[in-house]
Amino acid sequence: MAANRPDKQTPRRIAQMEARRARRNDQARRRRRDNVAGGNVLAAAVVAGLVLQLAVFDTDPAAGQLQRLEEELQAPEASAADIPSADVARGKTFRGTLATGAGSIEGSLEGSKAPQAVSVFSTLAEDGFFTGRTCHRLTTAESMGVLQCGSADGAGGG
Repeated sequence: MAANRPDKQTPRRIAQMEARRARRNDQARRRRRDNVAGGNVLAAAVVAGLVLQLAVFDTDPAAGQLQRLEEELQAPEASAADIPSADVARGKTFRGTLATGAGSIEGSLEGSKAPQAVSVFSTLAEDGFFTGRTCHRLTTAESMGVLQCGSADGAGGG
């Protein structure tokens, strides 16, 4: 008679097993849902990258740019003659002020550290090349900072 009667622990064990099975099923459904969502996000990122590459980051030069490049390739000596000698800045320090919308930036260029670059920059500044031009790129980092100014179109081209 005692063998036919279930003990008191059996219903609780069955309930615990069913709860674990339901939790595992829920976790499996959640994993599948998360995997599908991740795949969709990845696919959207790939599609967005392709669209940007094809529509925005077009690398073909415009007709005017292409003509200018061809002219420069045909007469490289003419452009090389305009480069000032490194001796213009060697051993000298040039000081200047850059006027910005956020205030003035004072700086100095040391010809002893980079004579050719300082020579070119100082010659362009003396000739008034930077007057009225905008700065189109500012990059700041702990290891390096770049301020890029003087493009003809204000966006880094030309």
